Amino acid sequence: MISPMIHTLLKISYVNKKLTRGFAMSFLFALFLGCADDSANNQGRSSNSSITSQTTNQYHGKKNQRIVGTRGTSGTVSGYTRRIPGSLLERHKALGTDPSDAIALWIEAAVLAQENKDEGWEALTELTLPLRNDPNWSKKDSNHYFVKKLKDPASNCFKSIIVGTSPENGYTFDHEKISIELTREAGADSNGHKYFIVSSGADSPRPIHLKKSNKTDLWYINAYSSIYVDVQSIIDENEERFE
Repeated sequence: MISPMIHTLLKISYVNKKLTRGFAMSFLFALFLGCADDSANNQGRSSNSSITSQTTNQYHGKKNQRIVGTRGTSGTVSGYTRRIPGSLLERHKALGTDPSDAIALWIEAAVLAQENKDEGWEALTELTLPLRNDPNWSKKDSNHYFVKKLKDPASNCFKSIIVGTSPENGYTFDHEKISIELTREAGADSNGHKYFIVSSGADSPRPIHLKKSNKTDLWYINAYSSIYVDVQSIIDENEERFE
């Protein structure tokens, strides 16, 4: 027969084993939770780092591209082409050292040509490098589509480049307030320095290439085929539409 003292000792030992086992299980469970929390925190930090990286990088643009303006603005608007007196070519000599002004003056020349004004045709010949040494450029097959747009007063591709025009207002503009909005510079290639300008009749900016004279520092248009692509038609508010 087991004495009362031995019986008591056995009970204490049994209880201690249960307590020890329970403590061990609790410790292992807490350790597991701690590891899980660390893993979640690491994933969170990794995710946050990725988001921060994406947020930081999304404004840098593509390689060799310079965003013109800040995050809060869509771009840089040129001054009015007629802010100084003179003919188109005289104003180009004064303002053409700035790419945005050179583009705006070229657009003014295009819309004047559409209005069948000699000044517009003459300025286009002088300000467009591929046309400068070819007095018969308007008769060449290679310029057929460009000339077709210039001779069509109803074509709005050039007018859409002017700030303030839109399909809703019929691409109307004030000749005294012609300006363009340049969104970014995309580096240089064989066609020259590439810029993107806003067209109110297109979903995305239109590219145009310029080159600068090493003697006068004046900018001239060199590649421009995207500028005379068709744009959105004029929107008539009174016309029935099905959407």
